[in-house]
Amino acid sequence: MCSISNIISKMKTFKSRTPVQSIEIESAEQKLSLKFNRDYKECLMQFGQFSIYGHEFTGLTKTLRLNIVEVTKDERSKNNFIPKDLYVIEQTHIDDIVIWQNEQGEIFLSSSMIELHKVADSLLKYIEPEMQVESRNKII
Repeated sequence: MCSISNIISKMKTFKSRTPVQSIEIESAEQKLSLKFNRDYKECLMQFGQFSIYGHEFTGLTKTLRLNIVEVTKDERSKNNFIPKDLYVIEQTHIDDIVIWQNEQGEIFLSSSMIELHKVADSLLKYIEPEMQVESRNKII
């Protein structure tokens, strides 16, 4: 089975930044008092931060609006009902929608208009609909 970073890096619209070391990941986890999912850690180590299909995922970067630590702290300050074991993987900038992940890999959605709810079992399942569109477009 292919690793998540291998799958993501082959996507048509894939872009990434500078890979990071495990010590940087551990530091970010300590700052947030949580553990990242293993697939997310793999992506951080391979890409630092990445985007696909118009989704700009957070990561470990000096760009504050995409930095996992800064974005998660900011979103936590806006919503006291978010469990402390979740971290932001994406701010959609549409209707205050924020996409979160936990250590088990589950993906959740929150916004100012709806309660936090689970939307996918993993990062790969979250981006799977986009992958299917890319696959269909290859056939056409």
